[in-house]
Amino acid sequence: MSHYFLGIDIGNTKSRIILTRDSHILDKMMLPWSTRDGYNQVIGELENKAWSMIKQRKLKPGDLCGIGIGFGGPVDAKRGVSLWSPGALGWEGAPLKTAFEAGFNVPVLIENDANSGAWGEYVYGYRNTYKNIFYMTISTGVGGGLIIDGKLYRGQNGLSGEIGHINVVPDGPECTCGNRGCLEALISGPSIARKVKREIMGNTQLGTKIRDFMDRGSEISSETVYYAARENDPFCIDIWREVGRYLALGLCTVIHLLDPEAIILGGGVTKAKDFFISETKRMINEDKLIRRFSNPRIYFSRLGDFSVAYGAANLFPNAGS
Repeated sequence: MSHYFLGIDIGNTKSRIILTRDSHILDKMMLPWSTRDGYNQVIGELENKAWSMIKQRKLKPGDLCGIGIGFGGPVDAKRGVSLWSPGALGWEGAPLKTAFEAGFNVPVLIENDANSGAWGEYVYGYRNTYKNIFYMTISTGVGGGLIIDGKLYRGQNGLSGEIGHINVVPDGPECTCGNRGCLEALISGPSIARKVKREIMGNTQLGTKIRDFMDRGSEISSETVYYAARENDPFCIDIWREVGRYLALGLCTVIHLLDPEAIILGGGVTKAKDFFISETKRMINEDKLIRRFSNPRIYFSRLGDFSVAYGAANLFPNAGS
């Protein structure tokens, strides 16, 4: 008997849905949404698209075994509610589990997106090779997930792996969490864009292709900075090298604390990996203890944008049976 599951990734600016059969991906889709969209609007759209996916596969009532949800912020997995969203208002205490159970009449499990992403990457490509990995997502926010002895580690309150909120620069830029100098405030997509705009506005002599975009009133994102770097913009290339150095500081902390066998990097910002990863590896290798005793392998996501949704679909014990 086949087992069908839905995995839903509710991110801060995009959502993704995946349908699996015995852990094999059947269908997937991405839905953009705005922080101006309310909870009810987003949930309603997700339910409609998920039902459309189910009907296209001509699944019968009872074929769907469960729905896993990876949410872009802290969650209470036991109660099935989101606690807070760093990217949108109105999601505090959102009853995700109840809403989807009512809409589909199947069991629903909820995790934060980094935990779901870690589990997705582990199940999809690494469980036959490693038992201890650290997954890090760098996107609108920065998060991490831990696999220890082949099991997802959540911590006492489900908040383990929050690498985005370790302090890297005392009194640095303000983070969405309210603290200053967090890694997320330095290397997330919006943080990169804010830094670029600040430096350009503060130096009229700074030559960069980004200034042309700003003069035309175009929106600046980390993706804009990436494309400018691809066109050999020296300023943007330096920005990405700095991102690489900050990333190395965060990963050195992870390596010293956890000693993982492998580190997997995912999220939209890693599209620019060719401009920052050599700097990251150089700094990690300069750490004498890591170079001598640890030296974990560093990989990039095999599932790309769908690691969270795939991991959510595989949260159920029988998802791969």
